[in-house]
Amino acid sequence: MSASQAQLREAHRVEDLVAGIRDLIPLPQAYVRIRELVADPDTRISELAEVIATDPALTARLLRIANSAFYALPDPVESVHRAVRVLGFQEVNRIALATSALGSLDALSPEHIDIHSFWRQSVYCGLFARKLAGFLRETGSDALFVAGLLHATGIIVLAHQLPADYLHCVEHSRRHDQPVNQVQKALLGFDYADLAAALLDFWQLPKSIIQPIALHTSALEDVDEALRTPAAILGIAATVADATSTLATTPSSRFDSQAVQLTHMNTERLDGLMVETEAELVDVIAALIPGSSS
Repeated sequence: MSASQAQLREAHRVEDLVAGIRDLIPLPQAYVRIRELVADPDTRISELAEVIATDPALTARLLRIANSAFYALPDPVESVHRAVRVLGFQEVNRIALATSALGSLDALSPEHIDIHSFWRQSVYCGLFARKLAGFLRETGSDALFVAGLLHATGIIVLAHQLPADYLHCVEHSRRHDQPVNQVQKALLGFDYADLAAALLDFWQLPKSIIQPIALHTSALEDVDEALRTPAAILGIAATVADATSTLATTPSSRFDSQAVQLTHMNTERLDGLMVETEAELVDVIAALIPGSSS
């Protein structure tokens, strides 16, 4: 079998795994409608607020995160209408997407994953990616927050669909002191990033979210130059989040040398961004994932 044939076979396998759970994890209709309204330049604030208000869980999460350290707004946001006016359509759309995705994935909750620790690590990754992108003055820092939040959703898919393979990769990673994504590539032909990208493509999310996720575990020398910086930012953020995780079930990934160079990362900057991330973490987790412990 040629390399291209093998890649095609593994791509089909990834698609099949995601197809097997599509009925279990659709995005809520409220978010689908929000996405349509945000795309329409004639949509009024009142129209968008009305749709959000039909989903009590989404409304509560939107208000919690609007009032969190994530935005540090000077005045309290007490209504959906004000949240939409203050944050803007695109930002409300991203918050709605994040909360909707978390809610949909709750339907899976594989038994082999501590789901609260998993989401804590994911929120950490999103916050760190957003801060690093802001430091670099990279456009799309808020899209990178969502990418960080959802970057590891492929782990949930793998653990739900192929629990024995998931556990085998985890054990192999521990035994041989190898990052789990490398083990997954070697043993399965794909990794959690491939699965996450396929899931988010099924949800029809923007390329600005999907592409960094799909590429963040790849060697940057193999990544198109135009996409290297977002992939590098997310790769650095995922590595830091993994290293600081309370899960600590497998060895952490190593920093890609090109990613370090592209992001101008050094010990002092790393420490500073970690301190800033930790300062926001508890508030954002409480806003996005009620009942979670940090």
